[in-house]
Amino acid sequence: MLAAEVAGRARALVGRAGPRAMVAGLGNYGLRGTRHSVGMEVLDQLARQLAVAEGWRVDKRCCADVALATAHGLELVLLKPRRFMNLNGLSVASAGCISVSKAEIYSLGPKDIYLVHDDLDKALGKVAIKLGGSARGHNGVQSCISALHSNGCCLFGRHGGHGNN
Repeated sequence: MLAAEVAGRARALVGRAGPRAMVAGLGNYGLRGTRHSVGMEVLDQLARQLAVAEGWRVDKRCCADVALATAHGLELVLLKPRRFMNLNGLSVASAGCISVSKAEIYSLGPKDIYLVHDDLDKALGKVAIKLGGSARGHNGVQSCISALHSNGCCLFGRHGGHGNN
């Protein structure tokens, strides 16, 4: 179960004002059925598992759909950017932690942020989790690394097998 994996890994990474983590589903907003939409589809499924699927709301401050949930004692900010894939990082950073000098909406550091994205290097339906590293050519991940000024996010690569895009 994805919620249990995120909660278990995040518990050791968070600790400021209480346990909190963000799970961001990367994708091209509104383009369902493409491999680039897998991150957002996983977030929809996670929201259903956590019984917050009806709780999605538009947060104009970070240009994203946001739902709040709790799993295993961890507060989760579920985020689906409303931007094109190569600009997803702007939404992730403005929701989490643009910089110390700017207002942080959800007060998260890069290590509190989990990115769910497509990865053609994975077998169909497989998921991989890694902490940090390079974007390996993925524009959405690179956008997040650039906007956060860090490659310390936890990356969930998943091959969803949808479409050609």
